[in-house]
Amino acid sequence: MAGDAAPENATGYLLRWVQWMMDVHHVDGFRIDAIKHTPSWFFDTYFDSAVSNRRLTPDGRYVTPYSFGECVESNDFTFDRYIRKPNGRTNGSRSIAGDAFGNRDCLDLNGAGQVRNIISGGGTGS
Repeated sequence: MAGDAAPENATGYLLRWVQWMMDVHHVDGFRIDAIKHTPSWFFDTYFDSAVSNRRLTPDGRYVTPYSFGECVESNDFTFDRYIRKPNGRTNGSRSIAGDAFGNRDCLDLNGAGQVRNIISGGGTGS
């Protein structure tokens, strides 16, 4: 590649950048702001495949980098769409979340706000 332009769409560019960040700058994870504005299928279909076993650890192993997003929706919305870690949660006979392929987690800002309000309520929060 000699600086020649290559045709690609935004998804391809973003995934190539993610891989470059891991390969060249050796980042060990990604923070994804306002994750609810990106469809969960993007992470399940593209992002997880691009980062799976891509990060080289100091001891020579390849692992999937840790990623987390921030979301202000309910726990169920966030949990079922964006978290990809082992958790044993099921809906009847099928697992609805919790596969470890993506190594993704989420910060529930709505829940964090409720905890903040309880703590700062001076004993009157519930």
